[in-house]
Amino acid sequence: MMLLQNNFYSIQACAQTDNMIEARIAINATHEIFKGHFPDRPVVPGVCMVQISKELAEKCIQQHLRIAEISQIKYLKPIIPEENQYIQVHISLKDELNFNATWTLGQETAMKMNGKWHIIS
Repeated sequence: MMLLQNNFYSIQACAQTDNMIEARIAINATHEIFKGHFPDRPVVPGVCMVQISKELAEKCIQQHLRIAEISQIKYLKPIIPEENQYIQVHISLKDELNFNATWTLGQETAMKMNGKWHIIS
């Protein structure tokens, strides 16, 4: 499985408390994916936001995860890599498998997601 970390994005800061992961990431604005999504106005694909959220959780809880369910996802503001240098990602772990993820650009929410992971042995 190819990870997006260190290719599509980099972690600038990451902290974890008992049930909260907070990270600041930077998107690689020159990544090849933006040639197709979209050539005239690059936007971070939603599927990449979902994958990055999973990768951040895996890094913090030190477990391999598989997304079992996304019960709700809302894309509220497009993330334009050339305009948004840093993105805050907040992941609240309700328990070992249920989560809420929120991506923010300054004070504005870009994405909200609720779901469930399965731990892969």
